[in-house]
Amino acid sequence: NRIRDVLCMKKLGDDLFAIVGEENCQGNEKPTKVEECPPQPECEAEWFMTAWSE
Repeated sequence: NRIRDVLCMKKLGDDLFAIVGEENCQGNEKPTKVEECPPQPECEAEWFMTAWSE
C-alpha cells in the first residue's frame, strides 16, 4: 500500500499556506489517504545525488 497525508490548507499569500480544519474543505471531496498497489517488478538500484554544498 501507498500512504500519504491529506490536509485541508488555505492560501495566505504567494508562498504562504496554513493548515485549517476539514470543515473549510467541505465543498471538495477528500482524497484517499491509502492506495492499494498492484504487484510490481522489483526496481533496480540506482545512484541518487543531493545538491552540492556551498
